[in-house]
Formats: sequence, C-alpha cells, structure tokens
Amino acid sequence: MFNKLMNLWLFAVVLLSLISPQQQLRADTANRNSSYSDFQIDFTSTVDNVPDALLKNIMEYWNFKGQLQFEKTYAFEAPHTKYQFSMEKYLNIHQKARKLNEVLLLNVEELFDIADIRVKIFFSDDDHSDINYQIINERWILLHGKWCHVFRNPMLNIY
Repeated sequence: MFNKLMNLWLFAVVLLSLISPQQQLRADTANRNSSYSDFQIDFTSTVDNVPDALLKNIMEYWNFKGQLQFEKTYAFEAPHTKYQFSMEKYLNIHQKARKLNEVLLLNVEELFDIADIRVKIFFSDDDHSDINYQIINERWILLHGKWCHVFRNPMLNIY
C-alpha cells in the first residue's frame, strides 16, 4: 500500500511541475462557481478532526455530483486526471450517474498530503431502483495548498 501511495505521489508531483499553480488555481476557481446556500444534498460527517479545506471540498464536490453537475466536479479533479480525461470523456463516463439526496462521510484517513475517505451515498427515489445507497472509497491529495479529488479509473479500478 505504501509503495502505491509513493508512486501516486511522485506521479502527481511530476505532472504538477508541468502546470503552474497560478494557472491551475485560476482555472479551478472559474469552473467551480459554488455557493454554499445552493447545496441541495444533505451532507453529514461522522468524522472529527477533518481539515476544514478538505471537508469543504468534499462537500462541494458531492453536492455537484449529487446534482449531476459533472462539469463542476471536473474542476475538483487532480491535474493528472484532467491530463488523462478531457472534459468530454469525463462527462461521458458519468452519463449514467444517478441523482443523490444524501451523503454521509464515514471515514477519513490522512497520510502526509493524501486522504483516503469513505462515503455512503443515498440515491434519489426518482429512478425507482432497488439499490438506494452505495459505499464508496475515494482519494484526495493536497497540491499547492488545495485538496484535489483523485478520479478512480473505472476501466482499471485504480486511482
């Protein structure tokens, strides 16, 4: 596990060296356009001592994801995800996503600038499916003072 974390970290550092922090921050700020009063997803955390910046980004990310606003979740993705997936590919991957009405943050494990989190998401009743929740493990990394989501490649099931 430690070797995978180190490999991911080194890969991210190399990619980030290709992108200036100012360019990345300007692009991300322009794409998010979030307002906390616009939250439509109930978000609850059972975890104490989560860094404020990480918790804020997790909440915003899942609020947009729950509303199927993937053009806004793309702004939270780490640079290597954006390098691997264009916005069009990213949107295509998410085209069958379901609306959410609640997100529960179950666990956060931090190691240096990497946070592995576990969330339980509750789907909206609009699609009349038998499955009404799912537990998801995610990774977030701290780059240039900003927490970024690490997209799990659905084809390979890796970060």
